Amino acid sequence: MKALKLGIATCAVAWAIANPAAVCAQEAAESDEAAESQAGLNTIVVTAQRREESSQRAAIAIDVVDSAALEAAQVTSPAQLTNLVPSLQVSRQGGGNVSLFLRGVGTFTANPYTDPAVAFNYDGVYISRPSATTGFFYDVERLEVLKGPQGTLYGRNATGGALNVLPVTPRIGETEGYATASYGNYNSVNLQGAINVAVSEDSALRISGTFVDRDPFNADGTGDEKGYGFRGQFAIEPSSDFRLRIAGDYYRRTGVGTGGTITTVVPFNPFTNSFLFIPTGISPSAGTYGPEGAAVLSSSFSPIAGRTLEPLTTLPSLDGNFWGVSAQADLDTGIGTFTAIAAYRGHSTDDVTSGAGFTVIDSQDLDQYSLELRLAGSAGAVDYIVGGYYYDDQVDGHYVPLTQAVNAYQDFTTTTRSLAAFARLNVNVTDQFRIVGGIRYTDDRKTQVGTSEPFLALCGAPTGQCPGAPLLPFSNTADEVIASLGLLPIPFAPPGFYFSLDPAAANSVYVRSPTNINSARSDGKVTWRAAVEYDVAPASLLYASIETGFRSGGLTFSLARPGYGPESITAYTIGSKNRFLDNRLQLNLEAFYWEYRDQQLSHSGTEADGSPAFFTENVGGSTVKGVELEAQFLVTDNTLIGADIQYLDATNDNFVFKNPATANPVLSTPGNPVYIPQVTGCATSGPSGGLWTVDCSGLQASRAPKWTMMFGFQQTIPLGDEKIILGANTRYQSSNYTGFDQILPDFQKSYWVSNAEVSFVGKDEHYRISLYVNNIENDRVQLGSTYSSPIGVVGASFSDPRTYGVRLSGKF
Repeated sequence: MKALKLGIATCAVAWAIANPAAVCAQEAAESDEAAESQAGLNTIVVTAQRREESSQRAAIAIDVVDSAALEAAQVTSPAQLTNLVPSLQVSRQGGGNVSLFLRGVGTFTANPYTDPAVAFNYDGVYISRPSATTGFFYDVERLEVLKGPQGTLYGRNATGGALNVLPVTPRIGETEGYATASYGNYNSVNLQGAINVAVSEDSALRISGTFVDRDPFNADGTGDEKGYGFRGQFAIEPSSDFRLRIAGDYYRRTGVGTGGTITTVVPFNPFTNSFLFIPTGISPSAGTYGPEGAAVLSSSFSPIAGRTLEPLTTLPSLDGNFWGVSAQADLDTGIGTFTAIAAYRGHSTDDVTSGAGFTVIDSQDLDQYSLELRLAGSAGAVDYIVGGYYYDDQVDGHYVPLTQAVNAYQDFTTTTRSLAAFARLNVNVTDQFRIVGGIRYTDDRKTQVGTSEPFLALCGAPTGQCPGAPLLPFSNTADEVIASLGLLPIPFAPPGFYFSLDPAAANSVYVRSPTNINSARSDGKVTWRAAVEYDVAPASLLYASIETGFRSGGLTFSLARPGYGPESITAYTIGSKNRFLDNRLQLNLEAFYWEYRDQQLSHSGTEADGSPAFFTENVGGSTVKGVELEAQFLVTDNTLIGADIQYLDATNDNFVFKNPATANPVLSTPGNPVYIPQVTGCATSGPSGGLWTVDCSGLQASRAPKWTMMFGFQQTIPLGDEKIILGANTRYQSSNYTGFDQILPDFQKSYWVSNAEVSFVGKDEHYRISLYVNNIENDRVQLGSTYSSPIGVVGASFSDPRTYGVRLSGKF
């Protein structure tokens, strides 16, 4: 490992030294600001390190997506960001849930009590629930994607990195506005706009709004998008030393939401004690709720219920409200700038979403409060940032996966309290050389109180067959099941055992097993950063860093795994950022080596009694290493080409977890159980102590393609005061597994996806008319996949199909 780290450093330094002519060509510039202000490539200002600086002078691994790129890609949620950032993988679950992965580091976030591994921040405020990351992508200044752990400035739950969505803020002294309207196939309507009003000479008000309405992508009625929202901001600068900005936003999400398709049936033969993988051949655009999905479920045999399942009849629906208020104050003092950001965010959702051949009821009420205090200043040759952070949230949840054979009713209250203190020092040893050190201590406490009630329809026939026995209906509570099926308690049996008077259920037993949950845990961790930065030339930066990060442990609704410990990561990075040829050529190179330990794996599974569960556990560690090259070349004043190529090797070093073993009722005899095998592409052993051991060590990590490449082209054609802009880009991704089981249905082969746009731009850019097409190939690739053991199927979510349309924009 040490040899590899030394090799990375040597190669990066050699690469910078190997361009002496280019380096010398920049020496005439008096400063880095001067070099980047010359005609040529634009300068992008970022605040990822809690200060304003050029992205080319930020000695961190960062991608920046501007508002124009977000608009061209029709981004309304994080799900569309995969095609814009090579290192980012986004998979969609039912409703508005998304799972974010950066360079193979992330987690499957499908319920209200799972914490993400990639932090999502809006306007400097951490958004705790992945279901609440929609409704921010309008009137946006830029998106910053920070790759790798952000342990010192961002803290917990940023082991993979962070996504920062920065809105356009009020512009004091200006009265202006804009409006954009687009219409496309699937009757897609996308409206957004903003107005900025100079209230006085030192204050301004900015009001922004958005409206989205699109018909479903899938034939079964799923895959639509409907929502609207608005944002208000007021900023005042009563003096040159003090600035205050107050903001509030609201978003309403409705419609059906993301759908999925059953890709594979995994039938279990109780007489041979084996599984088969049978592709359904259903189009990704068919969906689970259409006739094809109904036919698959009607022929899918549940070994728990002892019969085939029935088509799903309750179509998903979304009913969500999201809101927040915040205030940021900046005060310049003699020792630096003091910044305070106070925020409250809340949401209320009552969603019915689709899973892998089953339905989920997901209701949440969230209240979160946060306060961050920072002091940034300079003392001689030292620049410093010191601060503290407070975070508190409470989620009241009602979460019910409904699989017909097993329903699990969960009602809970989860709380999180997090405190942190941090510091960052930049020591300017010379005008060209800097040493950076940072440290943060985080203290987390979580509690969970609630009730989990698995309800099973068990076939007790010796043959394992109970054809026609009633299945569990769509229901909000266990009491509704009893009333709907007319169940009666079994005499002389333990509480919770029921039978049905239906003759077809003569060999069936219905079991209700409530469990009270009341648990808590605390985690504390010190994370740190050490780095060096060297300006090889005014427009050439060389840097190296080591940074650590952690994601706190947590609690789950699982008897087998009631809790899990924190995970940690250490990232070694060396890179070089350069502008050559009079600011026309940009070449950035980064090499990285990450050590990922006590990795948290969130996934669905089963309890020892066969009931479904969704839990998180620590499974070992991985090594993530690779290289990323980013280039932009302004060939002429009107011709721009770009490329971003990433090679990623994410390997499971010690990736081992355990699953409860369930006996085969047909082949088992008293005292000699025959255990149902595991459905996994990894090695298995056991069972021992009632548990299978699953070992995925040595395999490529899920959602971590080895190669990701993006190429872009933009040509401007001047027409007097007007102009035509032609743009196109394409993205290649090599094969990867989209589910943690690493079974054949999880495999997504390599693919290309391309987009194009042509725009006519009026004088002074006061108006613009654009024609766009996204996903020219019309390939719907698999983004995420899940094996559902109670049903015996694999369901997957897919990318958007080809979309096209016209967009009109105007500003004043």
